[in-house]
Amino acid sequence: MHGNIQSGPFVTTPMARRLAFAWCALVFAFVALAAHSMTMPGRVFACSCAPPPTLAEAAADPSKAIVLATIGGSRANGKEIAVEGSFGPVAVGGTMIVSGFGPQSAACQHGAATGQRWILVMYREPGGQYSVNSCGLGGQLGTNGGEALLFEAMTAFGAPNAPSTSEPQPQDPLDLTPWLGGLGWVALVVGVGATLFVVVALLARRRPST
Repeated sequence: MHGNIQSGPFVTTPMARRLAFAWCALVFAFVALAAHSMTMPGRVFACSCAPPPTLAEAAADPSKAIVLATIGGSRANGKEIAVEGSFGPVAVGGTMIVSGFGPQSAACQHGAATGQRWILVMYREPGGQYSVNSCGLGGQLGTNGGEALLFEAMTAFGAPNAPSTSEPQPQDPLDLTPWLGGLGWVALVVGVGATLFVVVALLARRRPST
């Protein structure tokens, strides 16, 4: 009688052994996957990027701006950055809100922190706001990548264009001297006299009401 093998209180069959083996394999696979996710999360939530454009290509695109900026605090629609200067033909400056900052994840966001200085290639969205992402060119100053990108930008474009902070100057008042000198006075007197003559003539032609 070899159909069942009895060992103590447990009775095993070939079907039961196969089911137990399947459950053990399933549990082992689940544990291995969980361990892989915890030890290498970057591979699970990878951001797939195409090769970014070069700085020259970015400068030739009017929808892109290359800036040197200090990262500020978070806002509802992005982070506030203080632009110290810009490279290339697209000049931007001052304080602006830029989206695309946050933890580096599948959203391809820049993991820039408040207070850090970065060189960034920003993309103008259809609504007019600029954005960044980790697939584009950018680097934190003080790191090898950021310093190399800054050196490349300064070699190609020179020193960054400082943002303009000057207030618009008021226009000069109209100078009437060229018009009132010489014969200008004569023309002015003749014009005023002719105007008065016309007014008096029109008043004289009015019939008194009876």
